[in-house]
Amino acid sequence: MFTVNSFDCSLYDKKNDAILACNAKEAAIAYLTHFEENAERGEGLYLHSHTKGSGKTRLAISIGNAIMASYGKDVKFVRCLDLLSKVKESYREDSEYSEYQILEEICHIPVLILDEIGVGNASDSDNKILTRIIENRGTNKKITILTSNCDIDELPYDERVISKLKEQARRIKMPEESVRDKVAEQRDRDFGKQVSLLE
Repeated sequence: MFTVNSFDCSLYDKKNDAILACNAKEAAIAYLTHFEENAERGEGLYLHSHTKGSGKTRLAISIGNAIMASYGKDVKFVRCLDLLSKVKESYREDSEYSEYQILEEICHIPVLILDEIGVGNASDSDNKILTRIIENRGTNKKITILTSNCDIDELPYDERVISKLKEQARRIKMPEESVRDKVAEQRDRDFGKQVSLLE
């Protein structure tokens, strides 16, 4: 299971990226330490960098795991594009779920990890769906943790969505270095050790 403590800053070769990674890890620990106060305010996190594979999703999931383990909150992880597609599919007559059912769950889950927000071009429909979700969660002080390949101001959504996100989420700058391959290699090495112990 991914944990914040096991988020490895030494994977980053560039000095500035290693510093950003350590700062992000410290920010995550501080957020979790004061989680109950943050939850009362409905204050979430926005992890961002322009580089894919820089550790945004990994750290977000680790934070979610810690919230479940330490505070007993239900956490849901969903990729933004998948969520938007699911809502749009609900408009079909043969859809298994209604838009209301999907948004009811998304808007009321105590902690939502919304991964890769801002990918692709946003349609009017995307703006409307995200506005409803962000506004509803904010009104009900539900925690939203988001990851993105752009800063909040660069998101391809209307000002209403951007303004709400600024109110509801603290920004954490992540490194601009991809460590995805290194993480995969480390996982394979760890798995190899496990296998050798069984032989």
